[in-house]
Amino acid sequence: MIDDVNARVHGLGSSRRGSRSWLGQRLSAVALIAFVFWLLTVFPLILDRGRATALLWLERPWTAFFFALFLAALFYHLLCGLESVVKDYAPALASRFVLLWAFRLGLAFVFAIDVFELLRLLFVR
Repeated sequence: MIDDVNARVHGLGSSRRGSRSWLGQRLSAVALIAFVFWLLTVFPLILDRGRATALLWLERPWTAFFFALFLAALFYHLLCGLESVVKDYAPALASRFVLLWAFRLGLAFVFAIDVFELLRLLFVR
């Protein structure tokens, strides 16, 4: 009886990769909470003074560095969540593969554009 159960579930068990995604999502969530508190304390002070002041604030190297870390945590958290949804709910293996790569490429493209714009803000005057 046990051999029959093992034969039916062979290949369907743990791939030992779920804990990495789970841990990554939790750590990025903690980082996002810290970044959101940082942004919520700074943005009201800056936005009251106008767009020019906000751009000057974002042009500072440490501010830009932490904002880039915020973007990295945000996109990584989004990717982990989307991958979990696709792995859990996409019915066919082929559609799952296509969706996972489409999300990865799309998020990498948008992240690259965001970082490029941040660097352009820092170095191009």
